[in-house]
Amino acid sequence: MSIKTFNRTRFILAALAMMISITAKAFVVTVDSIPEQLYGYPMTIKSWLDNRTLDSLQVKSSHAELRAQVKETELGSLNFSFEVPGGVCTNYKLIIFAPGTDTIKAIIKNYEICDVKISGGSDLNAKMQAIDKHVKSISSSPDSTVSYLISTFKENKNNPLGVLLLSSLQRIISAEEWLEFYDSLSPAIKQYPLMTDIAKTLRVTLMTKEGTMFKNLDCLLPDGTPVQLSDYVGKGKYVLVDFWATWCGPCRAEAANVLMPLYEKYKDDERFMILGVLVLDSMESFKLHKDELNYPWPQLIDESHTAGTAYGFQSIPYLILFAPDGTVLRRDIRGAAIDEAIAAALD
Repeated sequence: MSIKTFNRTRFILAALAMMISITAKAFVVTVDSIPEQLYGYPMTIKSWLDNRTLDSLQVKSSHAELRAQVKETELGSLNFSFEVPGGVCTNYKLIIFAPGTDTIKAIIKNYEICDVKISGGSDLNAKMQAIDKHVKSISSSPDSTVSYLISTFKENKNNPLGVLLLSSLQRIISAEEWLEFYDSLSPAIKQYPLMTDIAKTLRVTLMTKEGTMFKNLDCLLPDGTPVQLSDYVGKGKYVLVDFWATWCGPCRAEAANVLMPLYEKYKDDERFMILGVLVLDSMESFKLHKDELNYPWPQLIDESHTAGTAYGFQSIPYLILFAPDGTVLRRDIRGAAIDEAIAAALD
């Protein structure tokens, strides 16, 4: 055998050995019972450690299979998309990926990943499922839920479960307490983008907390005319600002079930008004759906996508009640709390 042939053979053997090594550490995600409505849309597995896509495919049948490998145990998700009125929605199921995980089997039912079974890999998945089950069992007691989440977080703050638990606490404890817990995280867990994003958001929230003056926003009217939030807020009225999007189902439900009755109740009261601010959306989408939605209150379009950053929110709908002088009176209110806040203000 010549030296050239020998070296080529050695290279091929080394490459095969590497492939075998990678395959041995790979995990497989199989998804079944995929409804036809998902055909043609993407399905991915993603790492939440650095937001990288581990594998992806376009759904073509009721069965899909994705493969990837990770170097360390990390929080991730199985994601799938489907069409909704006004756009495309993505749903996901959290999974803790680990080197050497054998198989992850998921089933989709009614646009939800309703069942996930994992063989091999990290035992944190079983713990995550047990935590979820326990939270549901005590959900009728808010104090017990918060206490349980905090104690469980403290036990897991140095592993990927800490990310999940602390993110769950974001809207049910004070921003100050949340940031104190964030500062106690290990460097490896603190680097998750979800953690850094929430920390950044809550620091902004503290700067726009109740009692502080509103932050102005540059927006557009539906006809394209430039306008600012200050054209409505701080002008002597209580202003309920609804940050929403046409593709957001909960936003539409809040508008139909809460804001519409509220508008009818107070439409003749000159001390109060509702103002919609379209975020994470476009002028074109609003024009496409405005006749269908037919909201009777003014609408502004935040085409520069700065509202969430200015007011420290990451999810919608997000509602803030401003006092007549422009200070934040109440923020992050939903459902019956909106009516209660307005009634208290106008009393």
